[in-house]
Amino acid sequence: MNYEAVDIRKELQAISSVFSVRANRREIKWFCEIGESIPNEFNTDPRRLKQVLMNLIGNSMKFTFKGYVKITAELIQIENKPAIKLSIIDTGLGIEKKD
Repeated sequence: MNYEAVDIRKELQAISSVFSVRANRREIKWFCEIGESIPNEFNTDPRRLKQVLMNLIGNSMKFTFKGYVKITAELIQIENKPAIKLSIIDTGLGIEKKD
């Protein structure tokens, strides 16, 4: 992992612009909610962050045929250290539960 100071807001907005176009083509809604407490810079691996988000959001869009896909970012604390919680929420098919 190559950690560096990353402008999280800028990264999320760039990813959001890509997926808003895809959502529009698929006639579903796209939301990107970045919490006000998210700092502009955060130490992370930008390449891996983008890779993981692109894969998760891409899969979410792939299996959402109506409704919406949303990414949220919020600042949380883990063991008294700041962390960013990223969530991908959708109205897609989901994974079938096995009993």
